[in-house]
Amino acid sequence: MKYVNKEKKHSNILKDNWFIYSIALKSAPFTTIYYSLSEIINFLIIAFRTVYLVGYIANCIQYQKPFLNVLIAIIIMIALLILNTFFSNYHKTRIYPKSEEKIKKAIRFKLYQKAKDIDLACYDNPEFYNDFVWSMSQSINQTFQIIHTVSSFFASISSLLIVGIYVLWKDAMGFVFVSICVIGNLIVSFHKNEINFQFENRLLPLNRKRDYISRIFYLNDYAKEIRLSEIKTKLFGDLEHIKVEILNEYNKSSQKLAVCDFLLNYCLNTFMYNVVYMLYLMYKSIVLNKLPYGTILALYNSCFRLRRDLLAIADIIPRMQQHSLYISKMRKFLNYESKLQVSENPKELPLNIDYIEFRNVSFEYQEGQPIIKNINMVIHAGEKIAI
Repeated sequence: MKYVNKEKKHSNILKDNWFIYSIALKSAPFTTIYYSLSEIINFLIIAFRTVYLVGYIANCIQYQKPFLNVLIAIIIMIALLILNTFFSNYHKTRIYPKSEEKIKKAIRFKLYQKAKDIDLACYDNPEFYNDFVWSMSQSINQTFQIIHTVSSFFASISSLLIVGIYVLWKDAMGFVFVSICVIGNLIVSFHKNEINFQFENRLLPLNRKRDYISRIFYLNDYAKEIRLSEIKTKLFGDLEHIKVEILNEYNKSSQKLAVCDFLLNYCLNTFMYNVVYMLYLMYKSIVLNKLPYGTILALYNSCFRLRRDLLAIADIIPRMQQHSLYISKMRKFLNYESKLQVSENPKELPLNIDYIEFRNVSFEYQEGQPIIKNINMVIHAGEKIAI
């Protein structure tokens, strides 16, 4: 049997993410929707507090407006925070734990239903087995990560619209600085994500070989014989060779990842925003005297918020791509069609029999590749025979 595994690049990313999100939506609709809405509300409250409220208070101080105006704005902000905190904690402690179990149960049941009906030959295929183990181990984790990713995406879009309107209204040049950061982050993040995935892909078979050899020395029936025989030297040699290969993979990938992190964390973020954009705002305020202090503070926070929202979206796209790389393995496993079909009219075996006899029995999953050939044996009642 041949299992075909063709890695995709960026196609069907939304379809893979929606596949998992829809399972969560069907299993726990209230929690899935509420989680998305709560993320949007949190982002909007933060945007209101760090942009509009801060700028409004600073301008009130500069132009000596009544203190009552500032007090009303602060009271509204506090009331919003209290309501949001109350509903968030109630959902987290009373509703979410039950919904979480429902989602886990739905995912595991879907995988179990497929696993029990799949051809046994699949488990003898290392490539298929690796994908199966990977999808089983990552399914639950990826599900909740996708829910968080989709919720963050909607929240970032909502915050982006509100803050973006303010920036365009006050000073559109902020978009230029933010766009440079975001486009650069998007390009570097995609490249970093691909490096990480390829690194994990190359590391998986090496880790399996290392673990397999390590376990051999602890087999109860053969541990003593293996340690006293010459095969021990070969196994130790193979183990050291695998460790060297793993170390080389780490060294090879870590250098590329370090360059990506430097570009992401400093060049495209700290330097561009905290240095270049701040100098631009100071020039507009001090030299040209075009912007009041409150507006400068609000614009700085707005562009910071805008940059975070755009970076969040730029980060969400590679994250959705990464989710898709994992979920595609799970979907391949779930979409696999069994080669062996159960007969429509199977013969019933008698319940009380003394023995079962096989005469010239052959079997193959794929034509020309027999699993057993011309087997002859007799199995008596109560006997256990391993082939």
